[in-house]
Amino acid sequence: MGTASLPGGGEHTCRIVVHAVDVATLSLDRSGRPALLGFNLATDTLARAVISAEFTVAG
Repeated sequence: MGTASLPGGGEHTCRIVVHAVDVATLSLDRSGRPALLGFNLATDTLARAVISAEFTVAG
């Protein structure tokens, strides 16, 4: 998976978020909605890290 910058130049921010959870698997299936993932992460997360990179693309 990669980033998809907006057309043209300018400043952009890319964030990668990693969660440490207290369960072996989250209770999700392939048809699950993002809101269900967010709920499961909110209840099962032990720690969370955010890596943020800001960069400028020449236009």
